[in-house]
Amino acid sequence: MRNVVEAALGVLLPPHALSELKQDLFSCLDSLPDDGRVAHIGVMLARRVRATRLCVSVSPESVPGYLARIGWSGPTDRVRSMLSDFAWLAGSVRLNFDVPACVCADAGIEFILHGLPGEDPRISRFLERLVEQSLCTREKERALRSWSGFSYEISSPLYRPNVLSRRLSHVKIICRNDGPPVAKAYLWFGRRPYTFST
Repeated sequence: MRNVVEAALGVLLPPHALSELKQDLFSCLDSLPDDGRVAHIGVMLARRVRATRLCVSVSPESVPGYLARIGWSGPTDRVRSMLSDFAWLAGSVRLNFDVPACVCADAGIEFILHGLPGEDPRISRFLERLVEQSLCTREKERALRSWSGFSYEISSPLYRPNVLSRRLSHVKIICRNDGPPVAKAYLWFGRRPYTFST
């Protein structure tokens, strides 16, 4: 995997930046627990400070130990608290942070949500807990609930009916040293042809 990562980042980063980054990045990859895997590696080209974002899938129990091994400088107690409050309501958990982790005090915990709020009571409870912990307003919570569902469209000029599916993809809670945690919701939608039953 190292060769693939190095080749991809070599396209996006100047040689000196890649050289400075490699040791820290590969240290983060090598420190993954047995149940961990890389979900995404991204370069934030549009930002003033070019950071490399690492997103890994790990079990909630492995997160604090992993952050300690990579030398993360942020509030581990806050991460533990968010995991305790929300992980049991999510389908899975991903962790993302900027590399090098030792100088970045922010870490995002992505709680992956499967299903729809009206069908899975855990998602409804997840949204309620966001409001209870002042991570989301009641107005936004209602908006997130109303987003999920299905609708139909007819695409002209072929007039083929399609089903549009909408749901929550995940909620990321960012734990920071210099302030309270912040929650961001990410939406998902997809389209598929409507099939008529005979």
